[in-house]
Amino acid sequence: MRNRGFSLAETLITLALLAGALGVMASLMASMNRLHRNSDEEEQRLALVLHGLEMMRAEVEEATQILPTVSGQYRFTKINPSTDTLIQSPAQPQIRLVYAADAPGALAPEDTWNARGSSDLVTISYSFDQGNVLRTASIPGSQSTSVLCEKANGFRVYQDAWGVDHLEISVMTGGLLRAISAAVGSKLP
Repeated sequence: MRNRGFSLAETLITLALLAGALGVMASLMASMNRLHRNSDEEEQRLALVLHGLEMMRAEVEEATQILPTVSGQYRFTKINPSTDTLIQSPAQPQIRLVYAADAPGALAPEDTWNARGSSDLVTISYSFDQGNVLRTASIPGSQSTSVLCEKANGFRVYQDAWGVDHLEISVMTGGLLRAISAAVGSKLP
């Protein structure tokens, strides 16, 4: 009996098959890593869109006046957070801030009421430009713009059947265009 080993041809064929299998495995792992990385980016983009919408919704709750909307923009005024003036100008401590007409001490229509002077208000606008949802704050003599959300596909404002304003940001995730919206409205009278 003779001990038979592997021939050179058998060894080369085995190595070629093994190299092919390893190449397929490496390709699959690279695809999985790319898919995982893309899904992480999409999840992060969705989280940033949701965070941006929540910031917008919370800020609109502070609005003292919703301004007429221009196409693709949402504008409102709110009390400038850097101001330290009183809501009532001049202060009248004997008048309580009660909005029921029949309550004792409530503000009557003849009471003078100045929520804020124009220098105590800031105008905020949300708009869309080149894939970014922008927030612009304007006070007399100054304006600053910041990016709320990057890599968005669109921004729109619409009103539902009940007259509630909605801010909507569209973003591409998983090959689909998704529109995420938040109902907004001022909690101030």
